Amino acid sequence: MTMQTIHDLRTPIGEILDRAGTSGLLVQAQGKVPFALIPLDDDVLDLLIERNPKFIEECGQIRQRMQQGGSHTQDEIKAMFGRA
Repeated sequence: MTMQTIHDLRTPIGEILDRAGTSGLLVQAQGKVPFALIPLDDDVLDLLIERNPKFIEECGQIRQRMQQGGSHTQDEIKAMFGRA
């Protein structure tokens, strides 16, 4: 990932995205907080999802239902269909 200083804040976003390419870009402008532009791939999406508070809450609810017998593991389902 390379660093790019933006001197003109009116630089078109398309131009900045072209510079980011497939490897990403760390962007900074005078007097502004730097930020990163990174392409979304499966690893980045997984990282974002696993830190999402709603997703974490839903996983906790699912885990609780599983502990109460409200669902079955994949192995249990296979056994039910005679494919264990």
